[in-house]
Amino acid sequence: MGGRSERNEFLLLHAFHERGFIPPDKIKRSKDNLLVRHPGVSKPTSEATSRPRKKAAYEGGLVLEPKRGFYDKFILLLDFNSLYPSIIQEFNICFTTLDLHPPTDADNDFESYIPDVPETGLEPGVLPTEIRKLVQRRRQVKQLMKTVTISKEQYTQYDIRQKALKLTANSMYGCLGFSNSRFYAKPLAALVTRQGREILLHTKELVEKMGLEVIYGDTDSIMINTNSTDLDNAFKLGNQVKSEVNKLYRLLEIDIDGVYKSLLLLKKKKYAALSVQKSIDGSFSTVQELKGLDIVRRDWCDLAKMAGNFAVNRILSDEPREYIVEKIHENLEEIGRKVKENMFELEKFEIRKELTKDPNLYPGKDNLPHVRVALRVNSSMT
Repeated sequence: MGGRSERNEFLLLHAFHERGFIPPDKIKRSKDNLLVRHPGVSKPTSEATSRPRKKAAYEGGLVLEPKRGFYDKFILLLDFNSLYPSIIQEFNICFTTLDLHPPTDADNDFESYIPDVPETGLEPGVLPTEIRKLVQRRRQVKQLMKTVTISKEQYTQYDIRQKALKLTANSMYGCLGFSNSRFYAKPLAALVTRQGREILLHTKELVEKMGLEVIYGDTDSIMINTNSTDLDNAFKLGNQVKSEVNKLYRLLEIDIDGVYKSLLLLKKKKYAALSVQKSIDGSFSTVQELKGLDIVRRDWCDLAKMAGNFAVNRILSDEPREYIVEKIHENLEEIGRKVKENMFELEKFEIRKELTKDPNLYPGKDNLPHVRVALRVNSSMT
């Protein structure tokens, strides 16, 4: 809790100090009162609350409404590389390039104010500069990983280092939106996410102008239906989209993050797919990928997972659709019969839920969180 924030805080403290800036005061908290000194605000504001907000109080990433259904043509997944850090660099977003105070004639206050992007031609701000340094250092470390003479231990150390540099760069945006951070600045955080939403919408419009169908999008990625059963053609279309989008920006880059042979898109953040993977010898194979489905959650019983996995495996197969539906119905009827005849072990019905909060944090009985505990259900019960 707060580990990443502290790491970024000290990195930025050094960076601002080197350029002659006085950083904002550290946030001071008490049990019943939270004092927040916003960057650029002379007096701290008092928020009467005993617990800080866990969710950002501004609009986040855009999630496009999914076109639900089953797709048996190749689907492209394109993803922006480190979207928020790249936006900070692309538009030079920083305390040193923007005025965080709303105009005097504006109707909104500091909490709801979102500034416009800085003018072009300004000196790079501290935030973009520090992110660029982290990105360049990570690139150097990844080059060292390609050295033939390094040992396995050195490779592991370099890998840990490049992941740490990536994490620090990616969490630079997070310190702007984290209310307990010394560098908390909601206007900057809201500006970054607003630019992210505009970029995703603009990318969707560009792809559709190219005659392709966008079936889903989430924050920094989009799914495109190629309407093609030819893998080479799918990659060709993906590279065309990648080239057209990347022409629009200096530092923002979109890349092909995945190709799906078939896809079952159920709702936002929930889908099952057969992902195409390339092996060392150049051949292609498929690997099942499940996102957000109930059957991958721990708080579902094994029997439900067993039935769900059977259905998903059938749906993603190349078998005829009528045959698939028939087999799924047969399997569900068989499971129902076995449940009625008590043919499954009791363990198949166990539901597990891990408790992640300390009950001692809720001394009053009225403040106890609603939790679900492990249930053992007799299979003979309806």
